[in-house]
Amino acid sequence: RKAWSCFYAGQVYRDLNEPQTAVRYFHQAATAGEGKADERFLYLLYYHWGSLLQTEISCDESIRLLRKAQNYADNLHLYPYQVSILGSLGWSYMYKKAYPIARLYFDKAIQLAQSEKKTNDLSWLYQRKSMSFRMEEKYDSALVWINRCLSIPDDSLALKPALSTKGHILIGLQQYDSAEYYINRSYREQNLYTKANFYSAKSEIAEGRNDLSTALLHQQQYSRLLDSIHRTESSIALMELQKKYDYSRAENENLRLKAKSRKLTLAFLTAILFSTVAVSLCFFLVRLIKRSKKRLLLQTEKLARQHEVKYSDLQTLLKEYSKREIDLQNSIHQSKKQMEHYVRQQDYLKGRFFADCDIRPLLKQRTALLETASATKATALILSADETSRLLITVDALYNNLASRLQLTYGLGDTDLHICCLIKLGIPSSHICHLLNVSKDALKKRAQRLCKNKFKTDLRLEEFIASFH
Repeated sequence: RKAWSCFYAGQVYRDLNEPQTAVRYFHQAATAGEGKADERFLYLLYYHWGSLLQTEISCDESIRLLRKAQNYADNLHLYPYQVSILGSLGWSYMYKKAYPIARLYFDKAIQLAQSEKKTNDLSWLYQRKSMSFRMEEKYDSALVWINRCLSIPDDSLALKPALSTKGHILIGLQQYDSAEYYINRSYREQNLYTKANFYSAKSEIAEGRNDLSTALLHQQQYSRLLDSIHRTESSIALMELQKKYDYSRAENENLRLKAKSRKLTLAFLTAILFSTVAVSLCFFLVRLIKRSKKRLLLQTEKLARQHEVKYSDLQTLLKEYSKREIDLQNSIHQSKKQMEHYVRQQDYLKGRFFADCDIRPLLKQRTALLETASATKATALILSADETSRLLITVDALYNNLASRLQLTYGLGDTDLHICCLIKLGIPSSHICHLLNVSKDALKKRAQRLCKNKFKTDLRLEEFIASFH
């Protein structure tokens, strides 16, 4: 009974997202249940214990526990236990990136499911085996197994992950139209994680099509969802810590009030006792008076010892709750550090994305060709639509969204906006003519018209752009 109780307590703390407490209870259950003849209990214990440790940095402990569960499952000869443990072992090796070993376990589970004719189990086993090939970038083999998974008629929720897996495989094969079809079919607004996975895949598809503006929009949505996930996880952790802290304070206050009430009750009873003894002294002899005094002294000493014991117990409880409060504060500090790490990681990803879109090296190369009077064709120096998009992204990133603010504030056209961005990057007017394929007179008239009609200023266009913040 103790073993089962500790096992259920471990499951409860696992569901409460307190893995350390859950592992402690699983360990107690293993100590109490080891050597017993209940192999079903031992299978369930090591299966759930090993599954809890799958996401740790090292999966060796998880694999060791799951193999012990596999031994008990083989002794029981129960199909659900055998196929579940084989699938979990394969999944643990997936976390270790040992994909060939993972596929060995998936193949054993598939053979077992085929012999039992369990199509539902075959569906998720095919999907996991396909994922092992995809993680190893063997997309052709992955496509074969995911097609087998989707060929099984299944109306359960396992269909959505299978469609998502096939969409990611087709992204790896650069079949972006088909990939988008399956990614859209797999979309579920169940939680922030599935939505983030969806927008990440959409960003890869758009980038593969060289549609960088759409890829940027999806990537921004993906970044916002990542921020939401981090904030949600941090707030949940802080809320749980705050609940524990509030509960600890309330429990302390209740103990203090109980102790105070007991002291008042004891003081009141002592006063009544003294009054009774005083009244009795008037009716008894001196000898009885002496005996009463002696009895009263003994009772007082006994009460004093009881008070000392209770005071010692209260001090012990106070130290324990003080230690709990310090532990809670340390946990809050660690959560803040983790959140700062996530913010720095996000800034790093944004910096890498900007490095890919920066157009300044390209402009430097073409201006150098113009200055050296190279024989390069003039049409080869003109900025393409993709390069003008990179130009806007670069200016926005370097000058606090200057291009976007100019367009929103003054309603500039594409060519006017490109001219302003090139001026902001320090490109001379003579080079701007070649880069945008406009004549010098047309560029001069356009600059004058912008200053007069759009910007409402007497400054030259270069001076106005330099002063615009």
